[in-house]
Amino acid sequence: MGQRSRETRPSEASRCVITDQRGLFAKAVAAALELDGIEAGTAPFNRADAMAVVFGKNHLVAPPVVVAGMTARTVAIGLDIIEALTDGGAPVVVLADSDVDEIVLAEAMAHGVAAIEATSGPLEDLTRAVRTAAVGETSIPLRRRYELENAVRSHRSAMAEKMRPFTTLTDRERQVLEAMMRGRRADQIADESFVSISTVRSQIRSVLVKLDVHSQLEAVALAHDADWSPEVAAG
Repeated sequence: MGQRSRETRPSEASRCVITDQRGLFAKAVAAALELDGIEAGTAPFNRADAMAVVFGKNHLVAPPVVVAGMTARTVAIGLDIIEALTDGGAPVVVLADSDVDEIVLAEAMAHGVAAIEATSGPLEDLTRAVRTAAVGETSIPLRRRYELENAVRSHRSAMAEKMRPFTTLTDRERQVLEAMMRGRRADQIADESFVSISTVRSQIRSVLVKLDVHSQLEAVALAHDADWSPEVAAG
C-alpha cells in the first residue's frame, strides 16, 4: 500500500495531501485514502510559511485538500500550519489524536478548517470529510461546533477565576511576586528595589493575604498554575 503514496512537490497538486510529523503515518493515511478512491500524497510536516507557499492561494493551480495531522506534541506548529493554509485558501481537514485538547480543536475551527476528524475514527469519516472539503463545504456538525464553543467558554471562565486573585495586587505587589517567582529573597528584592527589607516583607505579606496563601512557595505555585506574569496582568 505504501508504494502508491508519494511525496508531493510544488509542481503537482494532489487532490489530497497528508502532512504529519509522523512520516510513516502520513504515508499510511495516503495509501488508505487512495484505496478508497481519493488521489493522495504526502508533504513534510514543516514550517507554516513553506506549506502556505506550496498549497496556498499563490499556487499556480487550485490547492488540494490538506489533511493536517495533530498530536499534543505538535499543537503549536500544527495551528501555525492550519492558519497559514486556511489564510491561503486551502481547505484543511484536521486529523487529531485523542490527546489533543478541545481548546486546540476549537482554535483550529476558528481558523476555518473544513472538518475535524479523530485519528482513531473510521476511514469512511475521513474520506467523507476530504470529499466534502474538496467542494468547499464543511462537515463539522452543528452539535460538535457547540461543544467546542462551550469548551472555549468554560476554559475562559476557569482562567478568569484563576486570575481573579491577582487582579487585586498593586503594581508594586506584582513586581514583588514576579521577583519571588525568579527565586529572589526578601533582602535581594529590597536591594534591587532600593527600599528597606521591612517594606519588602510588608509587601510580601500583602501578596500572601490577597492570594489567600500562607507562604511564598504557595504564592509562586499559584502564580505558575495560573500562568500568571506581569505581562499577562498588564494585558
